[in-house]
Amino acid sequence: MEPGNHSYRIEFAYPHAFAAGLKKLPNHVSDAVQLAIREILTIKGLELAETEWLKKVSGSVWELRVGKTTTAVYSKAGIEKPMGINHTKILVRVFCSFQGGKLIVLLSAYDKKSDDSPSRQREEIAKANRILSKWIENRR
Repeated sequence: MEPGNHSYRIEFAYPHAFAAGLKKLPNHVSDAVQLAIREILTIKGLELAETEWLKKVSGSVWELRVGKTTTAVYSKAGIEKPMGINHTKILVRVFCSFQGGKLIVLLSAYDKKSDDSPSRQREEIAKANRILSKWIENRR
């Protein structure tokens, strides 16, 4: 995987809200999530739907499943894990939508380790759908 070989471009529906969600994560987890977005999602895009990394959860909303471990994220990205980054379990969900072919709109993210209940998952999917609806409305 060569840096800069990105097939998709990213747009944040609400950049400040998305950044606030990442700030709630430990730094090494946030770094791994950003790496997954930048070096896995933007390169592979919908090809990831054939793997455990991406799942359609409703309508136009997809869930990037940044999971397993920090080591798994760096390995999937084809990047050697930097010294000092511990092998840590990760269970973060990033909700996104594929729009207009090569555009991925990032909607929201949450740490499923903090609450892995089905009701929380449904709430987060509903939130992502609301954010996408607002983003589409604002584009008109």
